Amino acid sequence: MISAPYRRMPHWEAHFARLIALHARTPFAWGTQDCVTFAADAVAAITGRDPIAAIRGTWSCDQGARRALDRFVGRPNIDAAVEIMAQREGWPRVPALSARRGDILLLSRPREAECRLAVCAGERALCPGALGLVADPITAACKAWAI
Repeated sequence: MISAPYRRMPHWEAHFARLIALHARTPFAWGTQDCVTFAADAVAAITGRDPIAAIRGTWSCDQGARRALDRFVGRPNIDAAVEIMAQREGWPRVPALSARRGDILLLSRPREAECRLAVCAGERALCPGALGLVADPITAACKAWAI
């Protein structure tokens, strides 16, 4: 089932900037500040819709995250889960180097091993790391979805 397309809210840029500032120094934590929750927080800040509302807060470790993704989209790994979620939510696939601020990225070479999902912030891909947000070059993204 494909849901109605997400639309960026008026003044989404300010909401997105606040989100980045809020998370900039927040360390990685499963279930609250991991790559899935950060990407979903970005989508919610930009569109007002939380794509993981049904499973938010249901995991606190790697295995719990995999179980939650498996229950939510039928796949326990992030690569397959984001593909299914993007299709279900109506997020069109775009070339990674054409992603714009706020779009969702899948990283092929993340600096933080736990994070494969990131958010586009211009020429950088932001994802949670041990000490706060980590900015990988956008060239580290292998896939992207427009929000």
